[in-house]
This record gives sequence, C-alpha cells and structure tokens, in this order.
Amino acid sequence: EGPNPWQGATAGLKRKAGKQPVTLRPYTASELVRLFEADPNKAKRWAWGPAIRDMMRLSLFTGARQNELASLTVGRILNRDGAEGPLWGIQVTNDVAKTRNAVRRIPLHPLVQPIIARRLSETDASNPDALLFPDCKPGGPGMKHGYYFAKRFPDFRKAVLGDASNDVVDFHSFRRSFITYFELANANGAAACTEIMRDRLVGHESKSMAGNTYAARDLGWDLYSRAILGMVDKGMPDEVKEAV
Repeated sequence: EGPNPWQGATAGLKRKAGKQPVTLRPYTASELVRLFEADPNKAKRWAWGPAIRDMMRLSLFTGARQNELASLTVGRILNRDGAEGPLWGIQVTNDVAKTRNAVRRIPLHPLVQPIIARRLSETDASNPDALLFPDCKPGGPGMKHGYYFAKRFPDFRKAVLGDASNDVVDFHSFRRSFITYFELANANGAAACTEIMRDRLVGHESKSMAGNTYAARDLGWDLYSRAILGMVDKGMPDEVKEAV
C-alpha cells in the first residue's frame, strides 16, 4: 500500500546506457607546452592567474592532487635546511589526504622548487599554518581549498586547448602525465623509478602484497629524490621542461 518507492528509479537509464564512456587521458607534450606558455590572466579578468600558473607546474612534477597543493602550508614544506639532501619537498598530511595511502612526502625537482621559494617569500614563513596559496579560498561541503580552483581551471584550459578538451583532459591529467613520465623513465633505465616508488609518490595502494603489507610506508628521502630526478631526466620530454 502507498506510493511505489521505486517510481522513477529507472528514469534516464536507456539514455545513459547509450552514451559512450569518457576516458580521460594524460596531457600530450604539445598541450603541456601550450598550457605553460599561455597567460592564465588572459582567459578572464580574475585573480586566479598566479595559482593556475604555479599549481599546474607543481602537479606535473609531483603528481599531487589539486587540493593537496591548494592547501599547502609553510609547515608542510620539507627539508629547507638541506638535512636530507639538496631537494626540498612537500608533505601531504592526514587532514587533506584522500586516502590513508595518500599521506606521503614528495621531493621537489629543482625546476619547480623556485615556485615554493617564491610563495614562501610572499607569506609569513615563520608561521607553520600560513597558506602558500591564500588565493585558494576554501569552499564546498568539505571546505576544501581546491574547491573554487577546480571551477576556475577548466575556464583557462578551454581557452587554451578548446572546448573539445572537456572530454579528454582535466586538472587530474597533470597527475596522469606524471605517472606516464615515471613509467617512461623506468623503461629508459631510471633505476629508482620502480612500481612501488611510483605508488608511494602518488599515494596509491600498492598492488603487490609485499609492497602493500610488508614494505615500509616511507622508503627514504634519498630514494624518493632519485626517483623524482630520474622521472624528469629520463621520462619527461625536453620541450616540456623548457616550457616550465
């Protein structure tokens, strides 16, 4: 008795079934060059240019997600004293990590380390809670710092790559490109660019029992640094590095 609780539950299923699945991909080298060489402030009159310019470069070289970057604080910048080697790094903490595996440390390649140095010089570097991207105001249900950025970056991307790019790339495609270059570096002989290193750096669960269950969660700054340097040296196209 009473109304049918399943009324309308199948609405639109035939239409959805007829749609071809969308498969997002990494950026091509030429797309990355176009994005890096474009001025984000030409897309619109807005204040998002600096954040877009910096975060897309950082994402490509670290594999970090947009909210992980947008929420960076002074206290999450690692190894500024050089105690563990020449490379600085960023830390993804529990409060912004998407999963347990996403809690991690990522070295910064020398090509993008100046971005963090500049951001530090523009904020109160003595305050560990000071945001490096204060322009990324929190919003949405989870009050994430990447919320509004996620709505603005597509405007810039479409202005540079066209509306057709909606169906094939997004901001996450920088992360896909990072993984692609990591795999290419491995194939080209970068000894540190192993599968378990890739999983640790991007914050994925290792598919092997040994890597997921028995191996240490943190494999050491020196090895992480060698993997990042090897990824760029043996996996990333020269034209992309030059455009950075």
